[in-house]
Amino acid sequence: MSREANLLGALAVAVCDELEAASLAAADLTATQTAALNVLAHHPGCTIRELSQVLELSHPGTVRLVDRLQDEGLVERRSGVDARSVALHVTAAGRRVWNRQRHARDARLAEVVASLPRASRADLRGAAELLLAALTTDEDRAESICRLCDESQCPQDRCPVTLAVS
Repeated sequence: MSREANLLGALAVAVCDELEAASLAAADLTATQTAALNVLAHHPGCTIRELSQVLELSHPGTVRLVDRLQDEGLVERRSGVDARSVALHVTAAGRRVWNRQRHARDARLAEVVASLPRASRADLRGAAELLLAALTTDEDRAESICRLCDESQCPQDRCPVTLAVS
């Protein structure tokens, strides 16, 4: 393994740990619950099947996840587009939790990026865009990669992940 690969792996672990800690401090949810809440907040009316694909979970696992979120009052099931489907929506309480977690995640990421000199931030942006595009193999993977993204900061017309599958 090259030094660059090893450093990237360590950086990925460190950033994930920081984001998980910030998220847990904001609300006592697992990483998967946090991701589900983010997906549903950005895509109201999403089905269990669609959520399952984005989170890369089995259908039964996704049903159990939604059951837990519903029991916590964070998500509700509504009638879908046909008699067999269910549309998932974040409740008002779920939106408050999502906002707390999103702000905690955003703040921690901003702190991490701010630790870099300004010139290095542009290098980071360029490298991140190239790596994200390279890791995007299809639309399902694209949705999974962006499951925690703040879509207001990365519009679809500039998202390297979306552009990689367009």
